[in-house]
This record gives sequence, structure tokens and C-alpha cells, in this order.
Amino acid sequence: MADTATDGTRVETCGWSLGLGLALLVGSLSGAAAVIPRLSPPSPAPEAPASGRTEIRPSPQAPDPSAPTPEALGDLHPGLLAEYFRMAGRLADFPDLDPRLAPALTRVDRQIHFERADGGFAETPLQDGLYIRWTGLLRIPRDARYRFFTRCQDGSRLFIDDQPVVTHNGVHGMKEARGEAALRAGDHTLRLECFNDAAHAGCSLSWESEGLAKNVVPEGVFFHREGRTGGDR
Repeated sequence: MADTATDGTRVETCGWSLGLGLALLVGSLSGAAAVIPRLSPPSPAPEAPASGRTEIRPSPQAPDPSAPTPEALGDLHPGLLAEYFRMAGRLADFPDLDPRLAPALTRVDRQIHFERADGGFAETPLQDGLYIRWTGLLRIPRDARYRFFTRCQDGSRLFIDDQPVVTHNGVHGMKEARGEAALRAGDHTLRLECFNDAAHAGCSLSWESEGLAKNVVPEGVFFHREGRTGGDR
């Protein structure tokens, strides 16, 4: 009987030990499973359904492809190059200008519209024995025959594409002269000259054509290239 009881005790003890071991093993595995998800990297977000095309959005800083480039703008600047020369003595006609003579004043005039006034010409200190040369480009808006008018004291002459259009020599008061030229739309070279013998001085350039009433040539159609002078050809 003693041996039987002893064997039963052994069996019961072994069963209890086996159960305790299984419980500890299951607990360890459960704890590890709870830790593993926290250590794993997050899963990627689910992909959106394919739409059949890819949309590329430009960066806000990307340049506007429709904007003109500096090359397209060219080297033109608004206004005409104006060169004011002080001549020795009085003038009865246009001077034979020495190409080595430097102008007393160089500036850009947006428009040729200087009324007859006492003192210096066009708000300059220059008067008497004064010769002025404006050079640059005239932008013609459409094909037409244009009439040009110079009103100066004293002489004036206008060249377009190196062709004389208006010529009014001599010493006189503010008088108007006119000429015509058939011009195509676009840019044309322009040279306007005038001289003043003494006393009052003034000069204005106007135009007209079919559908264009006579008025002073507006400043928006005059251009020049920087670095050029009226003596360049």
C-alpha cells in the first residue's frame, strides 16, 4: 500500500509540475506577442485606387513659361536719345557737325513736344547757337501713309529710315512744316534735328494718318538702344 501511495504522489506531483511549466510557457509567449507589435515599423498607408493617369503639380516657385525672356525683350529702351550741342557763334542753317565734338548734354526724351519759351531750351541751360539731334526708333502701329509735322524755331528736319521726310531750313519763328511717308507696321529708324540761332526756342513733332487724328507723336512709340549715339550708323 505504501508503494502505491508513493507512486500516486509522484504522478500527481509530476502532473502539477507539467501544468505549471505549460502555464509559464504560455504566459511568456503572450508577453512577447504584446511587445513585438510595438517594436515593428508602422504599416504603410493603403494606396489610393489607380485613376489611370498621373497628375504632376508644378512648384509654386516654378517660372511662368508664358513670361517673356530677357532675350525676347531685346535691348530697346523707351524714348529717343537726345544730344544737345552748343555751337560756336550763331546759326543760320544746320551745322556741319565735327564728329569729334562731344555734346554739351545727353539725355533721353520720351516725347518731342517743347513749346517756345524764353531762356534755355526744354528746361536746359542751353540757348543761342544750339543744335539738337534726336535718334532712335519709331514704332508704327499699322501699314498706312503717315503725315509728319515739325514745328520749330528755328530750322528742323526729319529722317525716317535715312530718308528725308520734312525739311525746313532757315531762321524763323515757330513755324510748321510737313512731309509724308508710306510706312509698314513695325520699327523704323528716326532722326530729328533742329537748331536755334538766338532768343526763344521750341520744337514739336506731330503725325496723322487715315483713322489717326493729328496729334503730338506719343511717347510710347519711341525707343532707343543703350550705348548708341546719334552719330552711329
